[in-house]
Amino acid sequence: MYRIFLLSAFVLCLFSTSLKAQFNKLEISAFGGYTFGDKFPMSYATGRVDGGSTYGAMLNFFPRENYGIGLMYTYMPTFLEINGRVVDLPPNGYRRINGDVHFVTIGGIRRMVVGSGNTAINGSANIGMAILNATDPGTSYSSASEVMFAGGLNLWLDQAISDRIGIKLMASLQVPMQFAGAGVSIGTGGPNVGMSSYSNILIFGFMGGLNVQLGE
Repeated sequence: MYRIFLLSAFVLCLFSTSLKAQFNKLEISAFGGYTFGDKFPMSYATGRVDGGSTYGAMLNFFPRENYGIGLMYTYMPTFLEINGRVVDLPPNGYRRINGDVHFVTIGGIRRMVVGSGNTAINGSANIGMAILNATDPGTSYSSASEVMFAGGLNLWLDQAISDRIGIKLMASLQVPMQFAGAGVSIGTGGPNVGMSSYSNILIFGFMGGLNVQLGE
C-alpha cells in the first residue's frame, strides 16, 4: 500500500511540474492548524478518530487569474479509539491506539479577487487518496495501514502582505471514502485496517500559514 501511495504522489508531482511552463502563475503554501475528530460505526463497536494538529502544503497553478489546479497534501497525527462489545477488546470494551492520516489530493480552484486586489477568496473541490495508519505498541504485530479513495472541499482566504508573500486562512473538509466500510479493527495480533459496513469519516479543520508566489 505504501508503494501505491508513494508512486501516486510522485506521479502527481511530475504532472504539476510539467504544468509550470504553461501556466502564468505558480503558488506554494505551507500551513498548520487543528482538525476535529469524528466517529464511525464498526461491527459491534464504535470507532473514533481523535481531533488534533494538522500540517500540510499546497501547490497551485493558475492558467488564468481566477481559475487554477491545485495539489494538496495534509498530515494528521492522531489516536484511534474503539468502544464496544468485541472479543478482542479489553474487559472495559475500550482501546486507544496510535494512528495517523495522510491525504494527497488534486482538484480545480475557483478564485475571486476582492477589494484592491490584495485579497482573494478561493474554493476547490479535490479528489485523491488517503492513507490511514494504525499502531498498537501493546501487541507483537504493531502496525497496519490502508489506502483509500478520498475527496475534499476547501475554502480559503489569501491576503497579500508583499508582492510575493501572503497569509493563508483555510477551512477544509476531507473525506476518506470506504465503499465497503470504515476500516479499523483490533485483534489479538494487533490492529488491522480493513473493511466492514459502509461509512464515511468526515475530517474538518481550520488551518493557517504562508503563501508564496513563484510564477509571473
